[in-house]
Amino acid sequence: MIHIGEIIHQLVKEKHLTAKEVAEYMNFTTSNLFAIYKKDEIDIFKLARFSELFNKNLLQYYISKEAMKVIFQEEFASYESELAELRSSNLSKDEKIIMLNDTVAALKTTVALYEKQGSKGKK
Repeated sequence: MIHIGEIIHQLVKEKHLTAKEVAEYMNFTTSNLFAIYKKDEIDIFKLARFSELFNKNLLQYYISKEAMKVIFQEEFASYESELAELRSSNLSKDEKIIMLNDTVAALKTTVALYEKQGSKGKK
């Protein structure tokens, strides 16, 4: 199990912040901050505020990647479906481009033949 208070305390040290600076940012007393260092969990609003302070998502310590997939499964499914549609659309567009390029090549050949026949008639 994670101990979020220890993680927060470590981040304070890594960022070279004083307890007073952190407490003021969090709108705590320094004794409240020291109490948090001892807690293995804190409420989500404080966690969000600490995340802002450290510019780091502290929620990541609570949720595994698999848990995130479960939480956002419906959203992921929607994106995967949309991605499949876009890929399919791209394929059909690529096929159309190939067909149009073939048509242009055929038309160029036809024009070249007409020009060749036209130049024979002028002789």
